[in-house]
Amino acid sequence: MIFRAAKRAFPLHERTLTDWTNKHKAASIPAASGRAFPQEFIKRRPLGLTAAKRQSRLPCAYCTKIRLTRQFTVFPTKSAVLAALCDTHYNRNNNAERTRIDRMSIKLIALDMDGTTLCSDHHTISQENLDAMADAAAQGILIVPATGRICNRLPEIIEAQPWLRYAVTVNGAAVTDLHTGKSLYKNPLKRTVALQVFDLVEPYPIFIEIYCDGLDYIEERRMPYFSELPISEERRSMMLRGRCFVESQRAFLEETDGAIEKFNLPYLEDDLRLTINKQLSALDGVTLTSSIAKNIEVNAAGADKGDGLAHLCAHLGIAPDEVLAIGDGENDLTMLQFAGMSAAPANACEQARKLAGWIAPSNNESAVARALEHYHII
Repeated sequence: MIFRAAKRAFPLHERTLTDWTNKHKAASIPAASGRAFPQEFIKRRPLGLTAAKRQSRLPCAYCTKIRLTRQFTVFPTKSAVLAALCDTHYNRNNNAERTRIDRMSIKLIALDMDGTTLCSDHHTISQENLDAMADAAAQGILIVPATGRICNRLPEIIEAQPWLRYAVTVNGAAVTDLHTGKSLYKNPLKRTVALQVFDLVEPYPIFIEIYCDGLDYIEERRMPYFSELPISEERRSMMLRGRCFVESQRAFLEETDGAIEKFNLPYLEDDLRLTINKQLSALDGVTLTSSIAKNIEVNAAGADKGDGLAHLCAHLGIAPDEVLAIGDGENDLTMLQFAGMSAAPANACEQARKLAGWIAPSNNESAVARALEHYHII
């Protein structure tokens, strides 16, 4: 309320800021996503520190005292933040004041799981990361897993946390209130498109997973391919959670009334991956991405983590500038673009590192905890 009051008090300054923002809007998300990002979600570039004394009866943003002289300040955060400050608080160390405003502005932290929050074994979470998430949650900040996994495969240690409420899953194709089990948003594949995808990949000697309404449907005849996957026993056990066997995946696609969320083709050989990816790219109505380097993941057109996160934020009344996103993979790019603040671990793909506002140490070095420290959240 104080910030809004400050903006109303100085319409000329606000208009100048608006003109600057419109002039310097960042480019939209990469063309590979297949769609333009809504203008209201495009990030604004940082502003330099400026100040102008004004005569006003506005309360200070920190001490709320009414004084005649006010400092109207734009702090160089990831997005513009306006604040009316009294002389006492303005004259404090600017970095300390910026830290407090940065910390006040974040209401939701979206965390990729594999390659970011989890260690490279896709199973372990460092105690530092757990403590950092708990500290942020204790401040009233929502911690939201944003993952390519289905709901039934969220890390068990994350599921056990008392602060967990919402999840963005299957690369943004589903958003769920985990307390009530209510689906807040879905963007499934059309049945005709899903059948086209299946007919294209079915002849290949690969393991095929079909995610539908939070469960994984596979054919038992393809289990030998699963046994050959180069993964640890812990990950193999995780991939068995939420699994349903069907005699025919094609018949299942023809008959199901559920939401077909994603096809997952895990751990493909490089040549085969390139071949299948090229064929799938020719289809309409799909988004191709990957959470792990050797995967191909097929979602509906427009289904991505940025889209799922945008719908969750709209449901909660949270602005993009109030979101911190941390991710490492190709499927995290739109989420990093959506959020007002972002970070990527050192092990992230090149595109994620370019988009992120800060590069943290690797996922094996408590990347989440380091990012929350960097942005003054803990």
